[in-house]
Amino acid sequence: MTRVARLLLLVFAVVSFLAGGAQAAPMTIYPTPTTGYTVTFPGSVVSNLPIPGYPGWFYWGRGNATVGITGTYPQSGFGSFYLQGVGSSSQGGVRYTPGIILGSLTDFTGGSYDWYRSSSSTNPTAQAPAFALIVDFDGNLLTTSDVRFLNYEPIYNGSSIPTNTWVTENITTSSIFWSTYNNSLGYSPLTTWVSTYPNAVVLGFTSYFGSGWNGRFFGGVDNLSWQFSNQPQAGPFNFEVEVPEPATLATLGLMLTGTWVLRRRRS
Repeated sequence: MTRVARLLLLVFAVVSFLAGGAQAAPMTIYPTPTTGYTVTFPGSVVSNLPIPGYPGWFYWGRGNATVGITGTYPQSGFGSFYLQGVGSSSQGGVRYTPGIILGSLTDFTGGSYDWYRSSSSTNPTAQAPAFALIVDFDGNLLTTSDVRFLNYEPIYNGSSIPTNTWVTENITTSSIFWSTYNNSLGYSPLTTWVSTYPNAVVLGFTSYFGSGWNGRFFGGVDNLSWQFSNQPQAGPFNFEVEVPEPATLATLGLMLTGTWVLRRRRS
């Protein structure tokens, strides 16, 4: 890593510390409203929407992708992060980019996430939600053309792709990654990417479903986490919804019953 890159990394680390840390211990992330929320992103250009109350976290998508936090596929509670695509142009997911350098690529040691593929999906059976580092490959924040996803996909790491069940992926430095930034590296271990780009820095993380697959996709992700060798683990980040308490449901039932009786009497 160059002297300038190291200085920038140090400055951003100090800023993060003074701000209370960009990363966090285990955290539960709720939508607004807390009972569930989805958003559809039309058009061919990626759009972003902040998750209210959670700085640095975003819904993102394009191609009529629908994403959100719902109770459709519950995991570790009542909810998870919902993913839906309608065709080959759909792409979307959840992203964490707090606006600072999170760490150097050389210090990234791994992460994990849970994913779900519904049997309602009609796209190729090899597709499962991916996990990606958002990397500035030259480590120079003044240039942006080299900021790309460094992608981990279950199918390229020997994972089976079942449906209607949650799967946990554990990512290490020997896991296989790919990026459109350098197609010549193809599908290579993370260690190869690190040695090729020793100045690279990590600006964020995302979990998503990709484009280029014909058919519809339905699924979800949950419990994202990542680790740098010189920092505490970030996460897991659990996406959750609130459900009405039994007493609330009972009260609602009595209200509906009372309304029905009143209407019957009036008629």
